[in-house]
Amino acid sequence: MEVALRLRHHRPGTLERHAEYLHRRTAGVMGSLSHLIRAAALASIEDSSQRITKKLLADVHLDVRAQERQRPGDLSA
Repeated sequence: MEVALRLRHHRPGTLERHAEYLHRRTAGVMGSLSHLIRAAALASIEDSSQRITKKLLADVHLDVRAQERQRPGDLSA
C-alpha cells in the first residue's frame, strides 16, 4: 500500500514502523486498513503536509465494526 502513495513528503517505511498500531487499530481487517490509510492520505493532502503521521492515523474515524473490535488501551502504543 505504501508504494502506491503519491505524497510528496511521505517517508517510505512509515507505515511499516506503525505496523503494530495499524493492526490493532484495524483488527487486521484489510478493508479497514485500506480505509484508514486512504483517509489519512487525503487528510495529509488537505492539510498540505503530504505525509502520513501517527496523529493523522489516530484522527481517522473507522467503520463501526473496526471500532468495536478495538479493546480499551489497545491504541496507547
